[in-house]
Amino acid sequence: MKATILSEPHTRLKHRYRDSAVHLFKVGQSVRLRNGFERPPRAADLFRITDTLPPSGGSPQYRIRSDTERHERMATEDSLEAAL
Repeated sequence: MKATILSEPHTRLKHRYRDSAVHLFKVGQSVRLRNGFERPPRAADLFRITDTLPPSGGSPQYRIRSDTERHERMATEDSLEAAL
């Protein structure tokens, strides 16, 4: 058996996950966090997809960011909805 050494294994692994997962939302798209309570959406609830991540529990994950916050969040696809 012959072993192959891959350069930059983390980068290759990350791209492999991105290609294998079917993400509903695209980088740059505006989304809102789903809410169990019925209330009107606010501008502060608007997020932008900044990156796609490997699935967790069968649900694709995303990095999201709001213009009103200084940090990014991680959210699963089932907790997001498209912002119109």
